Amino acid sequence: MVRRSLALAGVALAALLLLAPAASAQYRDDGSIVVDPSNPGVGDSIIVNGTACGEAGIDVTVSITQGGQTVVIGTATTGPDGSYTINGSIPNNFVDGTAVISDTCGASYTINIGDVAGAAALPRTGSETGTMWRVAVALVALGGILVLTARKRTAKVAVDA
Repeated sequence: MVRRSLALAGVALAALLLLAPAASAQYRDDGSIVVDPSNPGVGDSIIVNGTACGEAGIDVTVSITQGGQTVVIGTATTGPDGSYTINGSIPNNFVDGTAVISDTCGASYTINIGDVAGAAALPRTGSETGTMWRVAVALVALGGILVLTARKRTAKVAVDA
């Protein structure tokens, strides 16, 4: 009886993990910003492309911040696909180091201005492992059920003999 209860609890736990709704339904996409060139110098021209607002006809202001000082790079209106492009430049009063480019829709991008030793912009990487975990839990639960079934059959054969 105890084994049956434990097996039932294991199956219920596996079902809960496998059938749980995705939490990403609450995710708010702040879009993205891409800067070209990715490592400009002080005074260099840059092109900022963004998709943060996601709607057509939205006025967007892009600014750059370094050391508590914020300077507006430019403004644009999003196109039919919700993206924008702004041509601007790195302010002459900024220094070599990191700075953050952000837009009024909430997206931001960290850049390195000039030669910053040991500071390289890393790409955003990663993968979604939720599906693999669900498959692993299901296989473990299935293995447990098979072991319990095999034990039950072995015990039944021993009693019949």
